[in-house]
Amino acid sequence: MPEIKLKSIQNKLKARKIECFLVCDPMDLFYLTGIDLQGGYWIVVTAKKATIITSEMLYQQVSDLLPGFEAVKSRKFIETLKTILKTEKIKVLTIDPKKMSLGLGDKLQKAIKKVKYVSVFFESLREIKTENEILLIKKSCNSAVNVFNEIRKEIKPGMTEIYIADRIMELLYKNGTGAAFTPIVAGGINSGYPHHINSEYAIKNNDLLIIDLGARLKGYCSDLTRTVILGKIPELCDKVYNLVKLAHNEAIAAVKPGIKASFVDKKARFLINKEGFGKEFTHGTGHGVGLEVHELPSVNSTGNAILKPGMVITVEPGIYIKNNFGARMEDTVLVTENGREILTRGAK
Repeated sequence: MPEIKLKSIQNKLKARKIECFLVCDPMDLFYLTGIDLQGGYWIVVTAKKATIITSEMLYQQVSDLLPGFEAVKSRKFIETLKTILKTEKIKVLTIDPKKMSLGLGDKLQKAIKKVKYVSVFFESLREIKTENEILLIKKSCNSAVNVFNEIRKEIKPGMTEIYIADRIMELLYKNGTGAAFTPIVAGGINSGYPHHINSEYAIKNNDLLIIDLGARLKGYCSDLTRTVILGKIPELCDKVYNLVKLAHNEAIAAVKPGIKASFVDKKARFLINKEGFGKEFTHGTGHGVGLEVHELPSVNSTGNAILKPGMVITVEPGIYIKNNFGARMEDTVLVTENGREILTRGAK
């Protein structure tokens, strides 16, 4: 698997005429190698080879786990990097400054004669998932669905948002996954905040309750939101809930390869605007999901990315009425060769 991803990176280096790229961000290292060592090593990638710079403590482990890579022990990573560049006759080192501290960026700039900057190098690679990544995301989604269905059966008036969120975390671990993020549980008036911070609010009969949760399995995330109706809700709540559901379904139906991500946003936003709630839809319709719960492509009004098979996105329109209530519905969706597959469909 690392060799396949390495080849993809090297092809991109050739296409962009990049001589050498330094990988030092822990998330990018995990993407490339599948090993989570919280950093602790760098990878120097050229068109022909990849060299790992690592500490003596991690050297044997890295060598055993990544036999297809050359590993070098080092106490001074930058000095070792300089030696590699000289040996390989590399004239320009390319880095992504957003993926490192200002201090490290300054040190590299001073130590290396020629440093070139690029951005969103790995993010664009990570947009299209491999078969193994898709399998892990599907399993992560299954866990999220199972947990939602379990917590839905348990919810009753009097429970606090914090209690429900803690219970979701417990269920995620019981399902063999971690949490992709702290669950959002927003009841009653709190559902009017898109990213409410869980509180001691005790849910009541006739509340709308937004539950936003995600699982993480071997690094890969899922994202799922449902709005739960407790008892009989007022007419306006019912109207908004059904409008969000309709916009959600219309947007998902639009997902297919070859269209702009912004078109998915447009489908949801058109219906919500038409009913006069446009100002209450305050965020994009979705985002990419993978190693991070929010990554490329962006599914919003300015999302220029063309959807391609293997991309995994969310579709999550919402309406939030200040000091009153809100509703949101979200699914994780795989772009397939002929359309889409809803990976979190089973959440009821």
